[in-house]
Amino acid sequence: MINVAAKQVFARARPEPWLPVVPEATFSFPSGHAMASMATATALVVLLWPTVWRWPAIVLGMLFVLGVGISRIYLGAHFPSDVAAGWAASLAWVLGIQALRADHRTSV
Repeated sequence: MINVAAKQVFARARPEPWLPVVPEATFSFPSGHAMASMATATALVVLLWPTVWRWPAIVLGMLFVLGVGISRIYLGAHFPSDVAAGWAASLAWVLGIQALRADHRTSV
């Protein structure tokens, strides 16, 4: 919902340096793929934080997120700022939810 709302508010056209491999009909800012990849990777890291799988999740998550972000720019679907905004929004969302969960657990 955050992504759809932000796309409508900013209404930024997609880049046109060359014809994209897959034409997109929606606005460019922020990147939904970047948001989804960062949210998934961050949620996995949050869930695996108390285990020995913390560092593998961080490393693999970073590689996954970077791969998705770079591919969106390379394919001409997004500007770098679209990808960065998607990453920032998802990171803030997941960590914010985690902070609320942690606060709720300590106050009960």
